[in-house]
Amino acid sequence: GDSSKTLGTTDDVSKLTLKELTGDMRELTIDFPLNYNIGDVGSNYSIPGSSKNVKIKVSSDGADGIFIDYLFDAFSKAFCLLCVSLLPTMAVLRLALFQNLLAQAHAITWIKAGTGQGAVCAGIEESCSSVEACTTVAFGACGGLAAPVEYVQQHIVGIALISGNDGAYLTDSSLITEVTASSIANNKYRRYEANLPAGNSTYAMINSGAFYGSTPDESGAYLGTASYVLQSGSVSANTMTVTVASKPGDSETQDVDICIAKKVGEACGGNVAWEEGSYKFSLFGYTLGSNFLVPADAKWFGVRVNGALKNWGSQMELTLNGDSSKTLGTTDDVSKLTLKELTGDMRELTIDFPLNYNIGDVGSNYSIPGSSKNVKIKVSSDGADGIFIDYLFDLADFRVANKYFIYDPTVTSPTASPTSNPTSSPTPSPMPTPTSVPTPTPTASPTASPTPNPTSSLTPSPMPTPTSVPTPTPTASPTASPTPNPTSSLTRSPMPTPTLDPTPAPTLEAVDRAFGGMLHVLVVLIALAAVVA
Repeated sequence: GDSSKTLGTTDDVSKLTLKELTGDMRELTIDFPLNYNIGDVGSNYSIPGSSKNVKIKVSSDGADGIFIDYLFDAFSKAFCLLCVSLLPTMAVLRLALFQNLLAQAHAITWIKAGTGQGAVCAGIEESCSSVEACTTVAFGACGGLAAPVEYVQQHIVGIALISGNDGAYLTDSSLITEVTASSIANNKYRRYEANLPAGNSTYAMINSGAFYGSTPDESGAYLGTASYVLQSGSVSANTMTVTVASKPGDSETQDVDICIAKKVGEACGGNVAWEEGSYKFSLFGYTLGSNFLVPADAKWFGVRVNGALKNWGSQMELTLNGDSSKTLGTTDDVSKLTLKELTGDMRELTIDFPLNYNIGDVGSNYSIPGSSKNVKIKVSSDGADGIFIDYLFDLADFRVANKYFIYDPTVTSPTASPTSNPTSSPTPSPMPTPTSVPTPTPTASPTASPTPNPTSSLTPSPMPTPTSVPTPTPTASPTASPTPNPTSSLTRSPMPTPTLDPTPAPTLEAVDRAFGGMLHVLVVLIALAAVVA
């Protein structure tokens, strides 16, 4: 309870508190009572031999965590000497497991799509306190789990106006003019809703975006992602609902139905099908500004997305285009990216990058794109534990303001065959073997509700049309209404308006139960080790 106490103090610690300083200001407290019990292995465990006082020390682990050391009085018996030698390691393991659970429960709200080994989970950061946090979407293969162990956590980094050929910039940063998120007011937009009906199917949606450029009302762009998770059933559609802000600084957003299929003749192409367990996202945006400018020698309008590979470690294989010999940073165009576990359930996650993207004029009929072109995808290392995915669009179409684009990859998790579990060894006597060690499932706790979206109509508004400055105000043009498509079940018409209440986050009580379960595991492991010794 004393904020002046620093990590590494020699004082005994009786309480450790973690508290958010922003947002919901959630708080987690670990109380360390003095008492611990000891006794002989094989004795009556319901009556300890004696009770003594523990000493707790807390120090930095030299990285982004802490060590908690539990110090017990040394004994002459081999069992207790073994306890003393194991406990520092066990304490660190216990805390590492706790921190991992806390990090997931505290930061990510997950939604599961599909069943069995092919299930995919997608999630959002609970906090929408910055452009990065608001545009962050996580996804991973979760199989029979409620949330993935390994997953990709991606966010939009910004725009790159690229000169030279499509791969030269990967080794020559002088060919890049970077455009980052604007610092204007209200520049973080997100909508989230789960368990939405679409005929006999259900899905979740995550829409987010922001303005980019130091003064986007003069020269900039809006970038966003519209993510959909098919929780059950199957869906066919050729349009997708995206959420956009009308002009820089606005706190309001509006929904637009836009064609995602390749243009055929003068119409939006055929429906695209998604099966249960699919996670798909549309990358979209539009240029704006009263004095929109791009470098004269730039050839590519690039959108860079960072994908942090969470918890994959060394037991992961990343392949590009199905070829394990392709390395990150290759100048080859990437059409498929696969992440696969090499141990355990061998879950697999695949991102398919189709060639087609659509472009058109802001304020036009979004159900029919102006044209369809081919994208170029490059994948490289981010220099840490993740990757950059660069989407390169022909800059010839983006040299003026009020041009939009939309691109539509899909993420799936092919069913994998888990490895067989080895036959367990006989449990030594006399320590009783617990029938099960509980694996806690987090329960819900209240989270802050996002600012309500003033758009309440089920009819989509058109993409904003600029006035004298980039204030894309919706027009009343009759061409702004998409051509009806009765089978397009992911369009706005069959969707109820989201309530904007995100799926609640796991509670601290669930974390407490998890902590108790881990303590149970530690006690059993220590005692078993003693018996074996």
